[in-house]
Amino acid sequence: MEVLVTVLGALIATLVMASVMYAMIWDGFEHGDMIRLLGSDITQQPRRYFVMGMFLYLGTGLALSWLYYKALNVLKFDSVIISAGLGGFMGFVQGFVLMYFYILELGSRHPNEQFKTHWLPLSFAHWFGHMVFGMALGSIIASYLIYGPRGFLISALVNILIAGGVGFFAKKSEIRALMHRQRQVR
Repeated sequence: MEVLVTVLGALIATLVMASVMYAMIWDGFEHGDMIRLLGSDITQQPRRYFVMGMFLYLGTGLALSWLYYKALNVLKFDSVIISAGLGGFMGFVQGFVLMYFYILELGSRHPNEQFKTHWLPLSFAHWFGHMVFGMALGSIIASYLIYGPRGFLISALVNILIAGGVGFFAKKSEIRALMHRQRQVR
């Protein structure tokens, strides 16, 4: 069951992280597309940036999920809220390390000029995304460790609803912004 919790938890937490990061993009923060940035570092075909970046995101999410599971299992908190907060802190640290790596390694040498010139906002968006990832994953894992499979299912469902809600309202905001711009042009 541990493997199932870590795999599904990673998939759900990565979905939550991606939806929050795309919500920032759809709401006007145009330089937050870390998924496409990572994909563009792997392939030179622009239409494959998202797919390759998402594979990298999911793979990294799976590896990190196992570490989160082991850490939360060792600490054995009795509260999902405390564990989600600890997960958020772990995401804060992990995001900071990856942001630092991105600034030093990827930002200055990236082949795509769009990503090369906007490295700072991308870094901060990704840092925030990792905090969200950590909170989502922390709550999912802690719910399983404290309440068993039923707790896992409830927490997973809540996180999926959060991801869907964030995506829905952000997309709705993007549509409203487009309609507003069209009215101004007329």
